[in-house]
Amino acid sequence: PARPLDGRPAPAFDYSRANKMPREMTGYWEKTFTVAGVARTAKVYISPETPIRSYYTVIAVPDGVDTAEFLRKSSWRDVADRREEGLFVLEPGDNGWGTAEDEADYVDAVMSFYQSNRYFSIYGLHYLVGYGAGAPALEGWAVAHPLRVISQIYLDSPGLHSDYLSAYAGLEFD
Repeated sequence: PARPLDGRPAPAFDYSRANKMPREMTGYWEKTFTVAGVARTAKVYISPETPIRSYYTVIAVPDGVDTAEFLRKSSWRDVADRREEGLFVLEPGDNGWGTAEDEADYVDAVMSFYQSNRYFSIYGLHYLVGYGAGAPALEGWAVAHPLRVISQIYLDSPGLHSDYLSAYAGLEFD
């Protein structure tokens, strides 16, 4: 089971592990976000040998799965362990994923925490993987923040509506 990050103090620097994450921060974690009065969660998996500053893959899991089981069956946990990286996992609400527009506030809250938390350090570029109905929510964030995305893939996704994409077509990102 995931251990709660909510209310947990930030870890002290562990000088015995040089550039590795403190042992007490590795493992499987859960963070709660309240968006529009509704509590939602996201998960973090940090492999035992993850450096202090590492790449993470941001994953939007599909509807109807247990996140821990999904990470195991899909081999994402094995990939993170082998690469000494972390996983940051967005989860659907009680009624599943909504549209990219419906999920924008949740994804913004989760990504804001992920990018500036005091528990683990990341690079400023993100690998994104979205599955099923969760993919458009993550893709919508990528469309709004293209300079923060190093690579992305969306599997079994219904995709974004052309109106959503058109709203960003004329924007310049420099």
